[in-house]
Amino acid sequence: MPTEAYLDGFKDSSPDFGRYVIEWVFGDVYSRTDLDLKTRELVIIAAGAALGATGIDVIKFHVPTAVRAGATRDQIFGVLTQVAIVAGVPTAIAAISAAAQVLGPHSQVADGAKA
Repeated sequence: MPTEAYLDGFKDSSPDFGRYVIEWVFGDVYSRTDLDLKTRELVIIAAGAALGATGIDVIKFHVPTAVRAGATRDQIFGVLTQVAIVAGVPTAIAAISAAAQVLGPHSQVADGAKA
């Protein structure tokens, strides 16, 4: 989901809220140097997965960014598999399904290959 689509989701209800979130995330959090972008995106994907149904949009939003940052299919699905340990198998299945929808069965990101 592109940033514009995210912001459009708040257009009618609270246009400032979406802008505040984007400014905070990209202005403050993403400017930190303690994690590289790929690691940061994999952590966000795992956290989104652990949220269960409320985190599905987080996964769909961040999987493409993780791929652009160098994450492989194996790494993305590996992270989501680890989520099952803490958040449960049904939660991990939903997260894996969401990531698979974004990546597609024949995406350019092959197993073990970077984008």
